[in-house]
Amino acid sequence: SKRIIKSILLGLSILMISGALLRPQWSEAKDIIKQEGRDLLIALDISRSMLAQDFKPNRLEFAKNKIKNLINKLDSERIGLIVFSGEAFFQCPLTNDICAIYNFIDTIDTETISTGTTALDAPIRKAIELFSNIEGKKNKLLLIFTDGEDFSQNLSDLKLKSQEVGIKIFTIGIGTQTGAPIPIFSNNGKI
Repeated sequence: SKRIIKSILLGLSILMISGALLRPQWSEAKDIIKQEGRDLLIALDISRSMLAQDFKPNRLEFAKNKIKNLINKLDSERIGLIVFSGEAFFQCPLTNDICAIYNFIDTIDTETISTGTTALDAPIRKAIELFSNIEGKKNKLLLIFTDGEDFSQNLSDLKLKSQEVGIKIFTIGIGTQTGAPIPIFSNNGKI
């Protein structure tokens, strides 16, 4: 009789352990999770002057690497990407998908937009357009990577409008004080 009881207890313990490993759940509970964090738009200048080679291999590639390093260090932010020169457009909407942002960053080059001059008002207008439609976020950030050349107009009006919407704008300059010539490439891709 001891063997039978021992076998039954061993079988029940194996059955209970197997059941516990399956992690059964009987009821459903809905939790509303409010995400805290920031909405960050990164605007990258892709004008021809970003091909200057005072940073290696050039200013644009240097800026793209800096953006990737920054994104690596961020927690729970939604990040979007704007590319601009004379005009601006969303390369990537606000998202938490870091891999998607990396893929969009890798595809950026100076031929993405056909205009070659830089206008800082274009990405600020895009940021205002997006953030005006987002209610309740306290931290709305625009980070502009540019080489400093600017042919825009009416920046003071945009400054006031961005303050009304609650956007904090930060600018990171790419380039050295001495500068470098803008390379002109032939049809076969050589300088």
